[in-house]
Amino acid sequence: MEEYVGICPNCDGENTATKVASLTEFQKKEVEYAKPYQSMRMPEKIEVIAKTFGCKTGEIRTSPCRRGDWRGTSDISLCFENGVSIFLGNHLTPKAKTKKVQNEELDSALVRYNPEIVKACKEAALPA
Repeated sequence: MEEYVGICPNCDGENTATKVASLTEFQKKEVEYAKPYQSMRMPEKIEVIAKTFGCKTGEIRTSPCRRGDWRGTSDISLCFENGVSIFLGNHLTPKAKTKKVQNEELDSALVRYNPEIVKACKEAALPA
């Protein structure tokens, strides 16, 4: 693997090398943690993501884009009961309303927002 050499802002200009391999290992963990969630139904997946953010339930909402280059597409968001929403993706309006596309967006969101990966992120950030 290649190495990325950057300047550490807290090291008075010293060069530090960070291996890209550590990032790929973390990405592999994300995929492994998300595998058990892929067989769940959509409401169960939404519940898992909602619990990750301290909420009980949520729902998928689409909102059309009406300005400029994005006209004809819709944003897909996961909205929780407390009013907070997470952007999941943007697709052509007819496709954005299909369960297949919404399920694909939920699967990709579960890679980032499942409880195990959030816990691993917190543990990795704690020493920093």
